[in-house]
Amino acid sequence: MQNVKTEPWWKRRLEIFESGYIASEYQQPLLAFLGDTMKVELIDYTHNAFENIVRAARGCYGNEDKEMSYEENKNLIRAMINAEHSPIEFGEAIFYISGISRACANQLNRYRHTSQAQKSMRYTDSSKESFVHPISCLKISDACPDVVKTCTEFYNKLVKAGVPREDARYYLPMGMTTSLHLKCNFRELLHILRQRLDQHAQWEVRQVAQKMLNIARDNWPWLVEEFEV
Repeated sequence: MQNVKTEPWWKRRLEIFESGYIASEYQQPLLAFLGDTMKVELIDYTHNAFENIVRAARGCYGNEDKEMSYEENKNLIRAMINAEHSPIEFGEAIFYISGISRACANQLNRYRHTSQAQKSMRYTDSSKESFVHPISCLKISDACPDVVKTCTEFYNKLVKAGVPREDARYYLPMGMTTSLHLKCNFRELLHILRQRLDQHAQWEVRQVAQKMLNIARDNWPWLVEEFEV
């Protein structure tokens, strides 16, 4: 009987990404988030953020009650944004970010002016998480998924033998997916977007930032005008 060699499961996905979504949106065909598990959701936010920021900005000049048009107030906020002044911090948002790699989460953890609560590897079974495969690695070796399988099987073997999850997790790759809640004020949000939408940022965190920007456009278009092309 003739052996029929089957292509790795991810190759068809790669063809789809390179022919459409990734190539058209990012102009860099090697960038891809394989598995489509990433989600960024808006949980809550300051519903009167525009008014709060305007009042705080006016308060700096002692004219909180001065009558101003919407356009004048928007221009005032724009001046505060350009100068990175503190009144912008009077608006906040809470995001729920899921389906990203631990490597990506570590990049978000670097923002000191955010509050974050991440899914624990100590209290949950991390071997059940999905995995983010960088396309650049998959193009080089078909063995990438097998490496992940080996690591998760070894993790499960350790846990079954009585090793605490907090110790067994040391043998899991950075590509295992996670989820987290992230709270930030609007000045820090702009800081994140400016850095992580940049072409030099890694592809996965750029997709997170793009989804955060889309949410900001829908809810606070006056905040993110600088990102409009």
